[in-house]
Amino acid sequence: LLAGAALPVAVWADDPVVSQTSAEANAPNGDFQMTYTLLHASSAANNITNSGNQAAMDLLQQAQAFYQQALSAYHQGDQDAQQTAIKQAKMTFFRASQLARNSHGETQQETDHRLLKLRRQSLLALLDAHQRVHAEKGANEHAQQVEDSAKATLAQADALIKQGDDHRALALLDKSLNDVKGSLIQLRNGDTLVRSLNFENPADEYAYELERNNSHQMLAKLLLQKKPPDAVMLQRFEQAMVKAGELRQIAEKQASDGDYPTAIKSMENATRQIVNAIRAAGIYIPG
Repeated sequence: LLAGAALPVAVWADDPVVSQTSAEANAPNGDFQMTYTLLHASSAANNITNSGNQAAMDLLQQAQAFYQQALSAYHQGDQDAQQTAIKQAKMTFFRASQLARNSHGETQQETDHRLLKLRRQSLLALLDAHQRVHAEKGANEHAQQVEDSAKATLAQADALIKQGDDHRALALLDKSLNDVKGSLIQLRNGDTLVRSLNFENPADEYAYELERNNSHQMLAKLLLQKKPPDAVMLQRFEQAMVKAGELRQIAEKQASDGDYPTAIKSMENATRQIVNAIRAAGIYIPG
């Protein structure tokens, strides 16, 4: 995480470094940053969340919890506990990755094509939701530009896939997913959530995380409104949303007790669960 002067960053950029908490920003750059990226932003992490394998996704969540334990141990000066938790996070992650790969029995090329198909379908779902909200809210020049850009991206990605350039196609689709997601939330909320790296106080940062959680709850409802998932996916979605609700209640209690630093982490975890829920329902959105 960048440090220094205040730098407003749109949260929807989904940079794994930017999305870390201020506590994580003070952690050592090496093993912590590498592990965070591995667990949250790597292609292997995406493969796990897109695998449809609930056991693999549960292991990923366990690995992320071990990371948080390592971070807490670091701030408490407990180096042994820190190293043990980081090791557990990595080992659990690799078990999840292996389980996700085995669940498909496919080649890497087949995996890449499956992920591309999912990204494309997800962008279409987000674009459809964006167009519905856009029509509801009325003319909006920026929203129209986002929609036009997304349509152009879909055509360009299709051309790249035909040329065998899956990597560039995936990068284009991921960027467009970020853009449409951010614009959709802006349309729905009437403003843009912007995260400054230097909040005036923890209460302000908690208020930001609360609004971000509200926005993701809105996304979950909106994206599943037109085309609900099948029974199995719906069950996974509902289970993840229950967990998200429990974490939010914990965060709200911590905030009411004045423990904002802990409440921020709990609310971030609640929002991450909503992202997992939407992905479990078959729609990929940036985390």
